[in-house]
Amino acid sequence: MRAFNWARQLFSQKLIVVLLIISIIPVLGFGTTMYVTGSRIVESEVSRSSQMAITQVRDQMDRLVSQVEKFSSQFSAQSNVMGFMEVDASPTIGSLPQSNTLINDISNFVSSMPALHSAYLYHAKQQIVLGGGGAWRITNVTDGLLTDKSWLPILEEAVAQRKLSLWITPRVFAETTGASREVITYMQMLPFFYSEMKAALIVNIDTAYLVDSVSSYPFGAKGKLLIFGPDGTLIAQGGPLANVTIAEAQTIFNTSKSSDLSSPTLKLDGDDMYAQYEVSTLNGWTYAMLIPEEATMHSVELLKKLIMITTLILCFAALLVFFFSYNVFQRGLRRISQLVFGEGRNSKPSSKDKQQVFSYHHRVDEIEYRIAGLLDEVDDVKAEWQEQLPLLREQYLLSVLFGDLHSRSVENARVKPLFEAPYFSVIVIEMDNPLDGARFASEDARLFLFSVANISKELMKSKIVGETVLTSRHAVILLNLQEDAIEHEPTELAQAIRYAVEMYLKQSVTLAIGRTVDNLYHVALSYNDALKTIQDNWFKQGNEVISYRDAAYPLNETFIYPSDIEKSILEQLRDGNAEGASHELDRFGVHLKQEGITLQLMKTYYVQLLVSMIRVLQEYEDNLTNVFGNHNPYADLVALESTNSIQDWFKNSVIIPIIAYIQTLRKNRTKGMIDQTKEFIADRYAQDLSLQFVADYFRVSPSYLSQLFKKEVGDTFINYVIRYRIERVKELLLESELSIAKISEEVGYSNAQQLIRVFKKLEGMTPGEFRESQLKYALKEG
Repeated sequence: MRAFNWARQLFSQKLIVVLLIISIIPVLGFGTTMYVTGSRIVESEVSRSSQMAITQVRDQMDRLVSQVEKFSSQFSAQSNVMGFMEVDASPTIGSLPQSNTLINDISNFVSSMPALHSAYLYHAKQQIVLGGGGAWRITNVTDGLLTDKSWLPILEEAVAQRKLSLWITPRVFAETTGASREVITYMQMLPFFYSEMKAALIVNIDTAYLVDSVSSYPFGAKGKLLIFGPDGTLIAQGGPLANVTIAEAQTIFNTSKSSDLSSPTLKLDGDDMYAQYEVSTLNGWTYAMLIPEEATMHSVELLKKLIMITTLILCFAALLVFFFSYNVFQRGLRRISQLVFGEGRNSKPSSKDKQQVFSYHHRVDEIEYRIAGLLDEVDDVKAEWQEQLPLLREQYLLSVLFGDLHSRSVENARVKPLFEAPYFSVIVIEMDNPLDGARFASEDARLFLFSVANISKELMKSKIVGETVLTSRHAVILLNLQEDAIEHEPTELAQAIRYAVEMYLKQSVTLAIGRTVDNLYHVALSYNDALKTIQDNWFKQGNEVISYRDAAYPLNETFIYPSDIEKSILEQLRDGNAEGASHELDRFGVHLKQEGITLQLMKTYYVQLLVSMIRVLQEYEDNLTNVFGNHNPYADLVALESTNSIQDWFKNSVIIPIIAYIQTLRKNRTKGMIDQTKEFIADRYAQDLSLQFVADYFRVSPSYLSQLFKKEVGDTFINYVIRYRIERVKELLLESELSIAKISEEVGYSNAQQLIRVFKKLEGMTPGEFRESQLKYALKEG
C-alpha cells in the first residue's frame, strides 16, 4: 500500500512536470511569432524613416534646382544684362560703366543662396567673363576665377545643339589655390530663344551642400547618402560611412533601376545594407539612402534575448519541480503569480513559508529574484517606448505634411488620433532677414523657430486645435478647424503670432496660410500652397501675413515685361528729362492695366522698374540717402495700395529727385573729370597717350570722355594733347640745347620726323627754324 501511494505521488508530480513542459510550447510559439512580427515592424520602420529622409532631400534639391532656374531667368531678364548682350566686339566690356553694376549683381546673386559656390556672366564675342569681383578675358588669363574653364567646351557644344539651358552633373571646378572640387553647373544661354548666342550665365552649386542636407539617419545609424545624375554619374556622396568606389556606385545605381526591388538589402564591401531609392521627376536625379543592417537588428535582438531568457527560466522551473513536492510547487506557483501581478515584488517570504520550505527556500528565492529582474527589464523597455512617443508624433505630423499617410509604419505606430474636426489648414512661418544688432542672427534660425513654435502653442492652448512641427527652414502649424472657423481663425491666429513674436523676440516673421482641405490625406496640398506663397513673396520686406489667395494669379497668365518702355524711362532719366520720364511711366502703367494682372503682380514689375532706376542713380552715386533720405524706397513702394498712388509716388518721389541729383552730380563731376584729365595729360604727355587709355583709367567710355572734353574745353582730346606737347617742345627749344631727336623722345614722339611734321603744321615752321628765329629776336632785343 505504501509503495502504491509512493508511485501515485511520483506519477502525479511527473504529470505536473509534463503538463508544465507542454505549457511552455505556446510560450515558444508566442516568442517566435513576436520575433518574426517585430523584425518586420522594424524593417518597415527603417523603410519608412529612410523614405521620409530621402524624400525630404529630394524635395529640398528640387526646390533648389527650381530656385536656381527661376532666379537665373529673372536675373537674365534685367535691362542691364540685356544691354550687356547687345555690346558688340567693342568697346571692351570692362570699360563700360554697367560692368561694375553687373559684377555687384552677380555677387549679390551668389550670396543670396547658400548653396551657390560661384556664378559668372560670359560675353561670347569678346570672350570676357564677369564675376568674382572683376572681369577677365578667357584667352590670356592664368589666375583668378577663370583657372576654371572646363565649362567652355560644354557650352559651345550645347550652343551647336541649340539648347536654351542645361545642367552639368557633376563638374570639376579648379580653385585659384590649385586645389579642385566638384560642382553642379547650370547654364542659361542668352538671349532667350536665340538665333545667335550672345552671352551665357553660368551658376555653380557646391556638391558639399547636397550631402549636408541630411543631418541624421534612421536609428542614429552611420548611413550613406548618394546622389546620381540621370545617366548614372555619381554627383555627390556623404555620411559617416567610407566613400563608395566607382564600381560600387554603379552597382547601387543599377539596383535602383531594377524592376524587382522586393529585397531592400544589398552587399556593400562585405556588409549587408538596407537601401532606399527616390527619383526626382523634375531633373531625373536618383537619391540612394544606405543604412547598415546591424542598426535595424538592434531592437530585434533585444526582443529575441528577452524571449529566450523567459523561456529558459520557465524550462528551468519545470526541472526544479521534478525534485520538489507538490505542495512546495503550488506555493511556488502562488508566489510567482504574486510577482507577475505585482503583489509582493521585492518582498521576502513569510515566516510560515520559511518553515514549510526550509530545505528549498534558497532555490525558490532565486526563482523569485530572477523573475523580478525580468519584470524590471520589461518596465525599462516600456519607459524607453514612452520616451520615443514624441518622436513618433513628430514623424506622424511630417508624414501628414508630406502626404505619406499611406505608409504602413505610420499605421503600426498606433499614434492616438490628434484631430476630430473635419477641416484642416496649414500656416508656414519663416524668419525674416535680421537687422543689424538683432537678437537672433541668421545662423540662429533653428533656435528662433523653436521659440516661435512654443509661442504658437501658448496662443493655441485651450482655444484652437492645432499641432506644431519644425522643418529645416520653417515652423509649421497644422490647424484642425470646424466649419464656422474656416474663414477667420487661421488669419486671426497668424496675426496674433506675428505680433507676439515681434513683441517678445524682437524679430519679424512672414506667415503664409495654405488652402483649407476636408481630409487629412490632402493636408500636403495646403502645405505646398503655403510654401509656394512664401517663395513667391521674395521681393517684399516681410513682417506680414499672406494667404495663398492673395499671392495667387492664373497659372496660364502670359505676360511680357515691357522692357522697351523701361529702357525709354531710363534714357529720359539719363538725359534729365523729367517730363519725358513721367510720360513713359504713364505708358508703363497703362500696359500693366491692359494685361489685367493682380495688384500684387503689378507691384512685382514696379519693383523691377524701381531697381533699374536706382541702378541709373548708382552710376553716379552709391549712397541712396542723398536722394531718398532715411526712407527705404522699396518699403515705401510695397506699402502703396493702388496703381494711381504708385504712379504719383514714382513721379514725385523717384523721377524728380533722381534727375535733380544726377544733374547736380554731373555738373560737379564734369568739371572734376576735365581737371583730372588735364592733370593726367600733364603728367603723362611724354608717354603713348590715347583716348582709350585715359577713358579706361577713369572707367568711362571713350566716346563719353571725348564728347565731355570737347564740350568743356572747346577742342578735341587729341588736339589738346598735340598742342600741349608742342608747347612743351617750344620750352625745350628755348631753355635747352637738346637736339630735335632728343626733344622728340622727351615729349612722346617716336622720331624727329614725326615731331617736325606736326610742329610745322601748327606753327608754320620747323622746330629748328623756330629756335633760330627766337634766338635772333632775343639778340635783337638785347
